[in-house]
Amino acid sequence: MSVRQEENRKKLFDDIIALAEKKLPKEQAALLEEFTRHYYASVALDDLAFRHISDLFGAIVSHWEIIYQREPGQTHLRIYNPELEKDGWQSTHTIIEIAHDDMPFLVDSIQNELNRRGITTHIIFHAGGVKVKRDAEHKIVQVFPMGSNKKDCLSEAPIFIEIDR
Repeated sequence: MSVRQEENRKKLFDDIIALAEKKLPKEQAALLEEFTRHYYASVALDDLAFRHISDLFGAIVSHWEIIYQREPGQTHLRIYNPELEKDGWQSTHTIIEIAHDDMPFLVDSIQNELNRRGITTHIIFHAGGVKVKRDAEHKIVQVFPMGSNKKDCLSEAPIFIEIDR
């Protein structure tokens, strides 16, 4: 990645984090900061460039809501058409958000099923391997930095998919 691309990615993350600090309770904003770095890390900047920062923020907050409290082994799924007035962000596509334990072939399996059903996929963000620590109520209390080799944590696989409406 070029220095310019790295600077643009850092600015994007900084803008999303600034919105989180402005709109969310302090503890949630702190957790969302590290989650943001994982969430958009593998997404090409070209795929994010045409999106409004408030929509990127809204998408990550929405996904955070379904991953934040989840028992290991449980799958959380949300399929919806985000509307600015109702959801705080918008998209011209239907959104599929998945919160699942990280495992091999998860994205491939989902993509194969969407293809089998003839559903056009526009983009997939997959932040597999997000390492988190959960409390007794299964709420995330810590998101570990990327590349962490922490052993006493859970590995999550948030998946964001845009499909035709």
